[in-house]
Amino acid sequence: WSLENRYVLHLMMNTYWEQLEFEVPRVPELDGRDWKRWIDTSLKTPDDISLWEEAAVVREAVYPVKPRSLVILFARITDY
Repeated sequence: WSLENRYVLHLMMNTYWEQLEFEVPRVPELDGRDWKRWIDTSLKTPDDISLWEEAAVVREAVYPVKPRSLVILFARITDY
């Protein structure tokens, strides 16, 4: 985390009892940078929350969100 950077977050919440697929938005300001998975509460500990530096890259246009779980993706936009 750095104050010289700006970040964008994408929150996906599934309160339904079945898995749902959510679109991962294309953000022009990302300038080719990838989304990364910060939190996915359906994963077992310690994989449910990642350090930002170690977060898994998400390149798919759709992300499956398990029942009754929360996923947060993040991406660095640009340097100031």
